[in-house]
Amino acid sequence: MASVPRIPLIITAIILSLVITAGRPVKRIDLNHATRIDLEAIPGIGPAIAGRIVLERNRRGGFRSMNDLLKIRGIGRKTLDHLKRYLFIDDSAQ
Repeated sequence: MASVPRIPLIITAIILSLVITAGRPVKRIDLNHATRIDLEAIPGIGPAIAGRIVLERNRRGGFRSMNDLLKIRGIGRKTLDHLKRYLFIDDSAQ
């Protein structure tokens, strides 16, 4: 009798997470108020880039445009296009 390979628990959790969130609208967060933890929750953004975003935001006094993110090491045009799905800039507070 052949045994069925077991899927590691972490892979099962990731697959389940993808299935549950598929098709759900994405909650966007304001780039000028996002915490490092908020930023790290965005797929593809790890602690290093999240930290650089927060540092650059503090240095500039806030972002005026999403294109300001292109000045951050590790964020290119492709990454920026991906981030636009998750972030926005509330310019009504400026």
